[in-house]
Amino acid sequence: MNLTIDIGNTCTKLVVFDNDYPVHETICDGELLPAINAIVEKYPISLCAWCSVRNNESETEELFHHFPFRSRQLRGDTEVPLPVAYQNRKTLGADRLAAVLGATALQPNENLLIIDAGTCITYDFVSAHHGYLGGNISPGLDMRLKALAHFTAKLPKVEAHGELPEIGKNTETAIRCGVIHGIAHEIEGYVDEMRLQHTDLKVFFTGGNGFDFTGRWAQQPINEPLLVARGLNRLLSLTSR
Repeated sequence: MNLTIDIGNTCTKLVVFDNDYPVHETICDGELLPAINAIVEKYPISLCAWCSVRNNESETEELFHHFPFRSRQLRGDTEVPLPVAYQNRKTLGADRLAAVLGATALQPNENLLIIDAGTCITYDFVSAHHGYLGGNISPGLDMRLKALAHFTAKLPKVEAHGELPEIGKNTETAIRCGVIHGIAHEIEGYVDEMRLQHTDLKVFFTGGNGFDFTGRWAQQPINEPLLVARGLNRLLSLTSR
């Protein structure tokens, strides 16, 4: 069995795969070692792939000395089975590349827009004929809410979950609606623009902080919460060949 570890800005996601099938998922916001220990006590892990958006590569690599399985880190400049047009791959987020690998495994040879709504919202485009062409990065939900409070004198820090009318009736709902509806319209704008260029575009959506930013779409995206994990697992399948 394979273990994938996606170390994000706010939490770490660990997923166990039996071939291509996810059989266990853990979300960890504390120490990683106990979380891995709990998994290896239950599952016969033989390979592990991991990626991180934090500056903790040496510390994480040290953890795997405690375990008998082989591990492989996915970096932005790791060799992958599709062309990558990013200008400086050392600065490419490994989680973005993992999501691209996951999406192209599920929908090969297609024009894809991959939207990952986490701490940041990323929009990545894969051409059916030219591979991964790059993408855009936008502030995520919590970042926007915190920024409004931090960079103004009187606006409060508003929680994401709460009353959500179409139009805010007080400062709290005005902020929440402005941010959440604004994200929804931003996503719709990217999708509409890309579909003008590629009518056969397929859209993947992952993340979202528990919010459905795509509920009003006439053509629903492919919702895949384990997209990054699937990409890491694909890396292991390529490695073991």
